[in-house]
Amino acid sequence: RTTEFVRIYSDLIHFKDHGVTASGRFSLNLPPEKSERTWALEVGIEDADLKDVRRYLPDTLSDNLSSWLKEAIIAGKVKRAGLLFHGPIGKEANAAYKLFELHFDVADATLAYHPIWPQVERLNAGIYVGNWGVYSGDARGSVLNNAFHDGVVNVAYGTLSPADTVLIEAAMVGGLADGLRLLTETPVSAAIGHIADDWHGEGALAGTLRLDIPIGGRQGEAVDADVVVDLNQDKLRMPAFDLDVAALSGRIRYQSVSGLSSPGFTAALFGKAVTGSIVSDVTEEGGTVAVAIEGEVDVSDLYAWSKQPVLTFADGVAAYRAAVHVPYGGVEHRPFVEVWTDLSGVATHLPPP
Repeated sequence: RTTEFVRIYSDLIHFKDHGVTASGRFSLNLPPEKSERTWALEVGIEDADLKDVRRYLPDTLSDNLSSWLKEAIIAGKVKRAGLLFHGPIGKEANAAYKLFELHFDVADATLAYHPIWPQVERLNAGIYVGNWGVYSGDARGSVLNNAFHDGVVNVAYGTLSPADTVLIEAAMVGGLADGLRLLTETPVSAAIGHIADDWHGEGALAGTLRLDIPIGGRQGEAVDADVVVDLNQDKLRMPAFDLDVAALSGRIRYQSVSGLSSPGFTAALFGKAVTGSIVSDVTEEGGTVAVAIEGEVDVSDLYAWSKQPVLTFADGVAAYRAAVHVPYGGVEHRPFVEVWTDLSGVATHLPPP
């Protein structure tokens, strides 16, 4: 202490409560001018329950973000945490000068980031929280048994700009069977007319997931999703059409604004190579997913699939183009298939009239 300045500070203080180990120190700087008086607190924590993390968040945290965290955190452990608070003393002080930096090393967490999207499970991540927002750039975990890595979570906000968006990005790897669950067990299913609800897959996939999740003032808006899946020599079974697709390779993408698409894919259908693409016509009322295919087919294989008696009077291999149309939303039509061929290469053996 001097005649004009008082400083109060502590050595490192250790304490333990209900299995949580913590240590910390504090300081108070008290100059004569009240507006210049500050305080600081540093705390290190080990082995805490992630659901208790809210007790360490300052009151200056955005109400929108606090509410989202309260609903989103289901379970998990905090292996280590570091908390730093610094700023002026007094409630009347400008909130912009009340600074905090928090870091949480999270393990085996479950996060319900949105009520109608599947939970993140087995989450391991380093999470940073400050006056500027929330950020994590190294998250690992799984969604519907699809493993993800290099996950990024970003929530930006400030004193005058409350949090209204949670951005999530991640790279994914897994099996096609689990990857299809992203199309059948999420809101994507209704958005693509439930086209994939009975599909079965074998093989591996890699891809990316990006979600723009509205919170706070944007609560109630639809989640903006962008899901990209890369396939390599996979197998796909479509019972509704009694079709087995082999050697399926290519990129398939779903975007909220443009629907399901693929710039091009290759596969084997009826034992022969085909190429194809996917486009969606999205309207306010609904839309249509159109899958276009080009290739060749042996008439005998086409008969085995369709059981059309007229095909027993023909043989050979024909080139064809086909389009499968699947309406969804408010579009009141049933799925239908169009096929074009000039029958070049096909011989017929029809009986005389």
